[in-house]
Amino acid sequence: MPTLIEVKRSSDTRIRREVVGQMLDYAANGAEFWGLEKIRAAYESRYQDADAASRALAEFFPAAEEPERYWERVGVNLRAGKLRLMFVADVIPAELRRVVELLNEQLERTEVLALEVRQYVEKGGDRVTLVPRLIGRTEAARQTKSAGSSRPRRRWTEAELFDAVREKNRPEVAARMIGLYEWMRARERPEGRGRSLRRSHSG
Repeated sequence: MPTLIEVKRSSDTRIRREVVGQMLDYAANGAEFWGLEKIRAAYESRYQDADAASRALAEFFPAAEEPERYWERVGVNLRAGKLRLMFVADVIPAELRRVVELLNEQLERTEVLALEVRQYVEKGGDRVTLVPRLIGRTEAARQTKSAGSSRPRRRWTEAELFDAVREKNRPEVAARMIGLYEWMRARERPEGRGRSLRRSHSG
């Protein structure tokens, strides 16, 4: 999912109003002014050649599909306006927080978030502690995104679940996960304690 990030200091007065309009302008015109080819070329320019760029992509997203399919999905999301907009600051003002939550609850295909990164400096020392807080993922926003998704939910069989676990994990890890699952199923009580486990088969 293409992600646009706007970074501002809390002392910058533009963080309250102007930054929102600027971000929405980027999002509205991104597909037309940038396009997939420009984004991909900018990424690959950081590496010696296209093969090196593809290897770096595979290392960064080990669970992603092969590079061509990955870039195809980036292009589809960009054209469809399926974006993530992220405001980052040391302090997120209350006005911006309310705007972020409102937009994220109203927009189906675009996720709007704010990341507040507060800094605490050790008294009499040099150490700095950064404490992040994500803003915008409200329950109303989650329901809006779920309602806007047309992708049908898949129902997993137990055999398919085991095959997926074995495919995504090392043999020893997969064996432990399946063993834990079977141990929990063996202790499932008739009054329905195992319902949440059965529901987890759908995805």
